[in-house]
Amino acid sequence: MSDLATDLIVLKQFWDRGEEQLAFRTAQLASLSTSIGIQLMMVVVQNRKKGLLRILKECLIVLTGLKAPLDAYRVAMGAEQEKDTQFDPMLEMSFSKLIELFAESIPGIIIQLSAIVRTIISGENVTMAAYLSLAVSLLTAGFISATISYDLDTDPKKRALNPEFYGYVPDDGSKRACLFVMMILMTATQVLIKATLIIILASISSWFPFYYLLGDMAFYLLYKVVRRDFTYQIPLPFGVFSSFASGLIRAILKFIVDFAVIIHYRHPYEIGGLYFSLNMFLPSLGLAFLLASDLAKGSLSESTLALLSSLVMILGGSLVTLFGAFLLLMNKEYRHTFLSIETGGQLLRWLFLEGDDVSKAQVFKKNKILWAPIRDKVAVWVKEGWASWEEENPDWFTDKWKAKVPENMKPTKKMALRVEKGASERQAEVEFEFGGGGGEEKGQNGRRKSLSALIMGHKAASFKVTPTSGVMKKESEVDEVEFVREMKRRGSFSM
Repeated sequence: MSDLATDLIVLKQFWDRGEEQLAFRTAQLASLSTSIGIQLMMVVVQNRKKGLLRILKECLIVLTGLKAPLDAYRVAMGAEQEKDTQFDPMLEMSFSKLIELFAESIPGIIIQLSAIVRTIISGENVTMAAYLSLAVSLLTAGFISATISYDLDTDPKKRALNPEFYGYVPDDGSKRACLFVMMILMTATQVLIKATLIIILASISSWFPFYYLLGDMAFYLLYKVVRRDFTYQIPLPFGVFSSFASGLIRAILKFIVDFAVIIHYRHPYEIGGLYFSLNMFLPSLGLAFLLASDLAKGSLSESTLALLSSLVMILGGSLVTLFGAFLLLMNKEYRHTFLSIETGGQLLRWLFLEGDDVSKAQVFKKNKILWAPIRDKVAVWVKEGWASWEEENPDWFTDKWKAKVPENMKPTKKMALRVEKGASERQAEVEFEFGGGGGEEKGQNGRRKSLSALIMGHKAASFKVTPTSGVMKKESEVDEVEFVREMKRRGSFSM
């Protein structure tokens, strides 16, 4: 809310200056409106099955700026996903924070820094409110980034499902606090470096920022295509829409991570470890190269170049120092994740092949393309385990999970009948107990019959015997003589 308040203050200042600050005023207003609009759309999607009253209530929370603290409260209280909602509280909070970064915090920082630079160049004084708003925006972006990474890494469910990736945050309280501060400062520093680079490019030519961002994004998407890692992790329909949606999601996340350095997005499902690490320092190197080039020398004065060069050295050195301190504080067994070249598909297939049933069950929460190479193994696992899951009913074996399983992987009625037949035969085996209590036999219906009743030739209505021919008899009763003969033939007991 503090970021929103300072943004509104700066917007008012832009407004008071009239035509002089028209461009900044329009851009700031567009940024705020876009952020609120996207969040309202997400709220509607999340609660569309909960009724109009619930949607209006959640929309009011967004408009009053209370969405972020309310999401944090729900996650802290351990709230579970409500029925008829699209996302669990953790995912909803992460989406809200990413939207705020993408549409409000990052654009707002660029706009405010541009206005400050222009004011300084024009020889006017920059107000304290402008500096304060920029500082708050930088720290807010850092806090959002750090919160996303911290919450995801310390989530017990994620640590249990993939302990090879989640767990870099140490258990020691003081180390956790220091690590969190490091992540805030890394993001604030990186955003300032990236925004400065874009502003300098814009001072050379209004098209240069566009060329830079487009070229960087094209290289990243091409890298994903070459590595066969373009398709995004969430389930999407096959075809053109899947490719378009995957490209759009990856482009938006890449844009956010370029500025915000969200540590979590080194995940193989997202940017990837090695690419994330290299990408963190490219803006600093690019800015240093740009300031040393003839392009900058022809567009900026010597005093401005000297000031910016000093700023780049300070910011670049700060980023390296902060990242080094982060690596020292984190649990050392997770440092290798910053150099990993594993793709999302490789990770998902490894989790399925090497994990337990809980890990294997996650495969249906991901895009089918990622696990297509092991589709046959997935189908065998489902068909072999379905009957026992129906009986044991593990926590993950829900109606929602069953609905995600392709119909051709589910056991057919014929297969289910065969499984039931095998279970019936095992239950029909007679256990003899010799001793004071006398021999007894346990029927399929759970009741125990005396051995003497069996020998006397009474009907055994609770037993259904399946001959080896595989032809199931109907519900009609089977004579005890036939039952004994069949059991003797199978070697279940000897008389």
